[in-house]
Amino acid sequence: YWLVSCCFCCTAKWHRIPKGRGLEAGKEFVFRGGQHDGQTVAQVLAAGGERYLCWAAEKHPRQYVREQVKNALDAMGR
Repeated sequence: YWLVSCCFCCTAKWHRIPKGRGLEAGKEFVFRGGQHDGQTVAQVLAAGGERYLCWAAEKHPRQYVREQVKNALDAMGR
């Protein structure tokens, strides 16, 4: 989702990301915030965070993060 806000009245609304506008091809997902801030899924896995990634793929509060972690784990054959 994108948070779109008005520069005049400061109201904001969440909108679904249009198809084709999500993560650019070739770029890896990077965690923002939390204990793995700035790390990719591969970096978290290499640091022994497999348990965290399993949790994130199933129960992370943000759907986008769940999807990206699942996709990255699937691509790695996990």
